Amino acid sequence: MLISIHDQTLQRVGFLSNENPLTPDFKNDKFHRYLAQGAATFDFTVNKRKNGVLQDYMQHLNEHAYFSFQYEGEDFLFDSVIVEENDDEVTFNCLTLNLEMRNEEVKKLENSTSHNIQWYFDKMGLINFAQIKLGKNEVSDSTRVIKYDSEDTKLSRLISVIQNFDAEFEFVTTLKRDGSLDNITLNLYKKNDGADIQGVGQNRNDVILTFGENVTGVSRKVDKSQIFNGFFVTGKDGLSWKDKAWSVKNAEGVEEFYKRAGESYAKAPLSAQMFPAQIQSTKGDIWTIRNKETEYTSPEAMWGYALSELRKNAYPLVEYEVQATSRVTVSSMGDGTPLHIGDTVRIQDMNFMDSNGDVGLFLSARVSELEISFTNPINNKITFSNYVKLKSEVSDDLLDRMQSIIDQNTPYRSEIMTTNGIQFKNGTGTTDLSAHIFKGANIVETKADNYSWYKDGALVAETQEITVNAADVPEKAVYSYQAQINGDVVGTSSVTITNVNDGTEGKPGEDGVGIKATTVTYAKSTSGTTQPTTGWTSAVPTVPAGQFLWTKTVWDYTDSTSETGYSVSKMGNDGKPGEDGQDGESSWNILFEKDSYVLPANSLGAVTSYEGTGTSLKVVLGNGTLLTPVSNAAVPKDPGTFTMKPTAQENIASGAGNVDTENKALTYSNVSKMDSNSDTASITYTIWVNVGGIVTTIVKVQRFSKSQKGLTGDPGADSHSYFMYSANADGSKMVSQPDADTKYIGVCSTSATTAPTNPSSYTWSKYVGQDAFNPVGNNLIANPLMEGYKAGDTLFNKNKVLKDTGYWNAYGVQTILLAPEADSPNSLIISHTPGSSSASLSNYIPVKPGERYIFSAEVRPTTSDADLSKININLRTFVSNIDISLSTNTGQKHNMQVNANGTHTNTPYLVSYSTEATPINQWSTMFAIVEIPPDVGYVVASTYSSNAGKTVHFRNQEVKKCDTGALIKSKEEPLGKYPGQIWQYTGTSPITVGGVAIQPNTQYIWNGTKWELYAIYSNNMVIQNGFITNAMIANAAIDFAKINSATIENLSAITAILGDVFAGKITNEFDYKGDDGKQYKGTTVYDSYKILMDYTIDGQGGMTLSLSPEGLIIKGNTGETGGSYALDLTKGGLRIDAGPLGNVDLTPGGLVFSSDTKLATLPLNGVVTASVKYIKKNGVVYITGSGNWGNFPDNKSRTLGNIPAGFRPPATWGAGMNPQGGKRLMSVAVGTDGNLTVTSDAAQNNVYGQFSMSYPVD
Repeated sequence: MLISIHDQTLQRVGFLSNENPLTPDFKNDKFHRYLAQGAATFDFTVNKRKNGVLQDYMQHLNEHAYFSFQYEGEDFLFDSVIVEENDDEVTFNCLTLNLEMRNEEVKKLENSTSHNIQWYFDKMGLINFAQIKLGKNEVSDSTRVIKYDSEDTKLSRLISVIQNFDAEFEFVTTLKRDGSLDNITLNLYKKNDGADIQGVGQNRNDVILTFGENVTGVSRKVDKSQIFNGFFVTGKDGLSWKDKAWSVKNAEGVEEFYKRAGESYAKAPLSAQMFPAQIQSTKGDIWTIRNKETEYTSPEAMWGYALSELRKNAYPLVEYEVQATSRVTVSSMGDGTPLHIGDTVRIQDMNFMDSNGDVGLFLSARVSELEISFTNPINNKITFSNYVKLKSEVSDDLLDRMQSIIDQNTPYRSEIMTTNGIQFKNGTGTTDLSAHIFKGANIVETKADNYSWYKDGALVAETQEITVNAADVPEKAVYSYQAQINGDVVGTSSVTITNVNDGTEGKPGEDGVGIKATTVTYAKSTSGTTQPTTGWTSAVPTVPAGQFLWTKTVWDYTDSTSETGYSVSKMGNDGKPGEDGQDGESSWNILFEKDSYVLPANSLGAVTSYEGTGTSLKVVLGNGTLLTPVSNAAVPKDPGTFTMKPTAQENIASGAGNVDTENKALTYSNVSKMDSNSDTASITYTIWVNVGGIVTTIVKVQRFSKSQKGLTGDPGADSHSYFMYSANADGSKMVSQPDADTKYIGVCSTSATTAPTNPSSYTWSKYVGQDAFNPVGNNLIANPLMEGYKAGDTLFNKNKVLKDTGYWNAYGVQTILLAPEADSPNSLIISHTPGSSSASLSNYIPVKPGERYIFSAEVRPTTSDADLSKININLRTFVSNIDISLSTNTGQKHNMQVNANGTHTNTPYLVSYSTEATPINQWSTMFAIVEIPPDVGYVVASTYSSNAGKTVHFRNQEVKKCDTGALIKSKEEPLGKYPGQIWQYTGTSPITVGGVAIQPNTQYIWNGTKWELYAIYSNNMVIQNGFITNAMIANAAIDFAKINSATIENLSAITAILGDVFAGKITNEFDYKGDDGKQYKGTTVYDSYKILMDYTIDGQGGMTLSLSPEGLIIKGNTGETGGSYALDLTKGGLRIDAGPLGNVDLTPGGLVFSSDTKLATLPLNGVVTASVKYIKKNGVVYITGSGNWGNFPDNKSRTLGNIPAGFRPPATWGAGMNPQGGKRLMSVAVGTDGNLTVTSDAAQNNVYGQFSMSYPVD
């Protein structure tokens, strides 16, 4: 495939071809054609570099590029819609048609008059631009009344108009000589009807696809849920058709549909026999009835509607899906041409059997989509639609003539319709008889050239319709007609008209049974098979699309009995066109800036700049008017206004909000405080828009990620790393060893031989070694809540509730933000002063059953009340409403509480908790570890204070997931211990717990029965004799005495971390069976500079592998015929030598085979400016040619040159030539004798063109 590359002016600037080594290759290609949209897409990828060098052709392969090629005689021109590029390759997603059709919009259309399709094209300007013209138009005589209530793209509107005219379409592109666009022709066809009208494509009677040959699978789905076979129809204002009668027979002459005079229902008897109602009355009712009120004003129109509905719903809906082999898309089929989009083919599969025992499924189907890969045809795919089941009445060897036999032998179906039945009473009345013929099962009537009516064999009229008077029929008469087309009688039918006179009065009969009353009710259901038991009403309910409307009819008879019948129908998605919509002022759009960011960060994950991370929001109406922003983050009450509220994830803080009245926008400043341990974060903005008094809620999300860079050391100099610890984020009051107050770790990499003493020399981050927590929620006082507040501001006053943020307080508390303190400048401090008895500040946090979580806060009471400070925890099930009350065992909430004096209440799930009382006016840590019980999905964690008027300060309130090694720091042993819990004793004097001596500033781990030493913190440590199983040592050097020599009889190590190891030669033997089933045996020798391996395969051959600084060498003989080979990988490249089969070299200059040649030019004669070049690479000859080839006679070959021996094809090889300037098609061929010939199918002069071909050679 030769693909032309065009620039933005559609000038050809290059080519793509996988057959020509002189042009860029392409890969991962997919050419996808669509029937419904009349369009095609083309996706492919091109490598940017060859042998590590960026290629010059990349200057043309960018977002300005267009591409064209010719496929199966058709021109295709593509625009590069999406271009994705990385360091190695560029990928194009291309689409046919121009930008105007895809992107330009057309306005709504007000119209109440019927027009042809050209009028709509002109009125809306759909194709009167960009070189698009109307070609074939099979619906030029049709008119429609169409209007549009909204805007749409030109392409969508074009497709909609065409579909309204029951048409199909195709775009045909024609390119000029230079490859630029000449024009695009829009062809319109009548829509395929599955019978006589083909539409786009051809009816390929010559093609039958067969399961097992070119079909890999057929599936069939039958849906009976919509079936009904009795139809009660009323017209406008209750118009009845009870006295009318009609009858329709199928192709076999069997009555398929009828409406009897005197009956109220139209019926489908064949359907009722095949699919009878299983819930039947005692009178043998087999009908499934549907009732419908219509606006028709004549019984004939009602019958036409009923017949149409019965044809659609009397039988199951059957869906088919066929999977064909990939070669069907490109192979010559039937008469020799491949399948095209829209073509109709026949499909047969003998793996199906119908209810009559007949074997075989025979279908016709259309090609609706084609996917072609020029580089990998195995990926080709074909999609079918418009499936129609056919009957097979011919043998397998005559299947290729099936369609022609059907077309030639399908008879016309003859019908007679009456206006007043076929029976008169007492010699009065009239009835009209009309003749109608239909081709086969087609429901569209065929008009005959002539109709002849006969009464009892005598000609009475030559017209399609006659009137019969009762006076003309004393007792009975047979009326018949003949319909003629082209002089041949194609249809005939007859009917007997009778006259019945009243007889003498007979004896009175017994009372009969009649219908006393009929009651119809309705109900909706999600089931189409089981009747509803409740919800029946006399009014038709509203039924959502996809659900079912049930109708129940109860007949009460005069003999006090009754019957009940049911019918069901599935509600679809399409409804009647709605009323005109509101004007453009009711539509609106959100303009939201900056929804994705990449933040710079240092090597420890701390963000180094938040510049440019703010955002702004505007709301614009359809007429261009901007709505007015409102500052409060609540639902706006006034029309024409909007508000917005940010909700940040726990690992980032949003910026401050501001109302930009001049530009009518809400703006937010730069974000901040992204957690150094998080790779991503997001802020959700909830937006409320009030237009015309209707409030709509929209959500927009800002997403943040990090671009983290590593630490850069001093080139060429020794680097030393130092670690310091601090309770403060800026490193103030740093110490060399972590202690009970450590919260941050500082890292400094420098060439200095002593640790810096200035905290600013260190990079500070959260001390993850301090505990083993994985946060699930940040501080209960979350950063977003603090934005806009300053020290002294009241956060909450009285009973203010912020449900949308997950925070609330209650019980009349007043909460005030305090200024940061010197020992914790980055901590948020709040002050609770209860107005009544208690207060809390809480967060709503998701958790998982079975996991442990630690709830902690630092507390500082201002009075001596022991019960003043608490941590309060509510466990809740998976609900989102924080106000409902639930118990743990039955789904309700369960409350637990840890008090400042070390006591606790309600502890069925409390694992561990603090036991130390909180001293007055000092910061102390309270904690509680909770194991989440089953069915609990959320916790509400609060800091809690009691006693009205008493003030308590809180800071660093956190909820974290508690891993096995969770660290608890306290002066007393934690209660509720569990295996894996770590306790750091913060007291100053040793104590004894359970017989274990507990030392100050030392960590212990609970093994289930006692405390074991876990970690020791000390500035100096002396160990007389010690063994270290696992050691992590920072900022230290350990010197050992030199060991000059050692003799070890046996050395065994499971894991060894060694420094420099020097050894002599090490020899290993191996003998094993490989995954390929062969036995490998030999030795491997490791010495100071080389690895040498000698081995045999199944005891044969002699293989050698050598790996050294000089390179990798593998050589030997596998023991198989022709198995001698060598592989040599050195600094110069890679050589593979396969002995008599030749060799191949891979060097920085490329891949070279021993059989390759250099590019050569073929001498030509009789040409003007044309040239031909050829080359052989890897056993394939590539030939390209372009230029002016001179003059050509009609369909005669000219020999222009001779390909030398060694480059000639194994058989005559041909290729098409792409002519330019509208020239006729030409072909190029190379014979086995080397002669290169060019042929034109018409006489023409000064022919420009290009070709490429490739073929294998020995």
